[in-house]
Amino acid sequence: MKINKKIIVIAVMILLPWLWHTVRMMSVKYWMEDYLKKEYGKEFVVNRVGYIPSYYGDGLKIKGIAHPKDDPSLKFDIIRDASGGVFEEYPTYGESYIRDLWEKQKREELKIVLKSDIVWAGINAFYKEEELYGRTISVKEAEQQFNNKMELFISYGLFVNFQDYVKRLDEFENLINGKLSNEQTKSLFRIIRKLKNNNYTLISLQIRYFNDKYKADVRKKPVRYLNGKISYYERLSELEKGTVLCRFRIKDLNHINRPEDVKRFIDLEAGYLYHADLKDQN
Repeated sequence: MKINKKIIVIAVMILLPWLWHTVRMMSVKYWMEDYLKKEYGKEFVVNRVGYIPSYYGDGLKIKGIAHPKDDPSLKFDIIRDASGGVFEEYPTYGESYIRDLWEKQKREELKIVLKSDIVWAGINAFYKEEELYGRTISVKEAEQQFNNKMELFISYGLFVNFQDYVKRLDEFENLINGKLSNEQTKSLFRIIRKLKNNNYTLISLQIRYFNDKYKADVRKKPVRYLNGKISYYERLSELEKGTVLCRFRIKDLNHINRPEDVKRFIDLEAGYLYHADLKDQN
């Protein structure tokens, strides 16, 4: 059987670019894994390596999805600058492994402290790259090593029945306006006392009261619901209307030493209170 030479040529022309692209991405995968190993002193796996579009004119980028070999559940993006070509000698990388690791560890710690799974922790740490190069340390070690060079942002969720929320609307208004009752200040201070940590220069606490109608959704994706943007302007909200009934933030927990201090540290600009008729929730 004769094989049409033209078909062979076309097939080769189609396959060669694909093969060349595959070789380049395999090379980048190796370099990304090598970079992470040198950066953190442990083995990583990088998958799904490919080009990503540039939206801001900042040059060509290649992204992979990485995770440490000892924790496949901790996935993060690693991005390589390819504006100088795939085989550029000194490329730059962007990734968030150590921050993601510390936030995960802190979140697990807070779950125990607050006796709740509806918790998120965000950490900012200010240190020089050479202070950690070639090793991975835990968040506990980081708190000691970078004492007073770290900030902690905590988001904590509670559930409330909507009918009960309506009956207690005055209480929730007090929370966002800093006009707390004695019972509220004592209750919040008990939480704050557990969260204070002088290794951080700043600790802030956001509390969100969720409509218990959405309990299953919140439990399934707590990080999304604890961080999703909410606004009095519905089109600016990332969550379904009526999911979050009340949100308030307490600033600078380490400076709250007595129950009566709590009201002074309520962030009056961060409050949110949902208003609706009962029929909207049926």
